[in-house]
Amino acid sequence: ATLSGGAVIAGDLTVVGDSYIAISGSPSLGGTTDPELMGQHIHSLSATPQVPTVDLEPLAALATNVVDSSTSTSSPGLTFSNIRIASSTNPTFGSDVVINGMTYVEAPNIVSFAGKTTINGMVVTEDSDNPIESCQLSFSAQVEAYGVETLPDIPEFDQVRQETGTFILAPGFAVTFSGQFSAISGTIAADQLTFTGQAEGIVKGAVIGLGDYPTSLDGIVEIRVDRLNAYPDPAGFVKTIALEVDPASYRELVGG
Repeated sequence: ATLSGGAVIAGDLTVVGDSYIAISGSPSLGGTTDPELMGQHIHSLSATPQVPTVDLEPLAALATNVVDSSTSTSSPGLTFSNIRIASSTNPTFGSDVVINGMTYVEAPNIVSFAGKTTINGMVVTEDSDNPIESCQLSFSAQVEAYGVETLPDIPEFDQVRQETGTFILAPGFAVTFSGQFSAISGTIAADQLTFTGQAEGIVKGAVIGLGDYPTSLDGIVEIRVDRLNAYPDPAGFVKTIALEVDPASYRELVGG
């Protein structure tokens, strides 16, 4: 991982295996800019943790309106709801476009959200084996993002509003945040994550790198992870079930 420029992380960083963190410029980590004190907020795991299992099918089913190469996506003032972006469309959303509800991106695709686009809801991608260079999401140029809880209470969004706790779930994709991007939203997970420019956000959950790619924070980046208000079961992730033995509940059946 790379931490440089004026990037700010209000918390700790954890790396896995042989991974390392390269620090340059004057970033802040765990409330300090002192490189020696930063070391107290960097943790290393020798064993690779289990990558969260995702379940995309129920989320993809909520994206019912197809966006393809024939769809205009950058005309001023457009509004989209519950969209499925067809593979190889490579659209750019801009000019005060509003996207509500579920956005599902088929692979491969290079999708740009720019030009004061507002996203109210969740972005999910198809998992695939396509080269990551052809599977990209870019958020820039005064894009604002908010969680599903901001959607209007109308039948069109009833099911989407129940999928709480996740903003981006992008297995197989690289995601870049830059150029005055701001968000108040849930968990962000992608194969590769890059934060640059003036990206800032309050993430009510976790920031997860799903793939074996470097994570980069560069520029005037400020990411604050709000675990206190995070949803315990973010949408799209398979819940882990643990069974615990309760000896006091043991009973033997006696035949009679």
